[in-house]
Amino acid sequence: MRASGKLKTETLRLKGDVGISPRAERVVVITRGLVLAPISIWCLVGAIALLTATAWITGLQRILFVRKQLVARE
Repeated sequence: MRASGKLKTETLRLKGDVGISPRAERVVVITRGLVLAPISIWCLVGAIALLTATAWITGLQRILFVRKQLVARE
């Protein structure tokens, strides 16, 4: 979803790279969860839950940001 949405915004010549969870942060979170999983599976579960929440928030932020740009164009 992220890649296709970002591609669409670039096609429309809009900026769509906003949000609280860019790729680098997602990699850090899942890596920490995987490293700590042998200690407690709940570390991995927590990392996945955090990724899920931030993915939804980031998606919503991008939608609202692009909508704002489209409204400003008119």
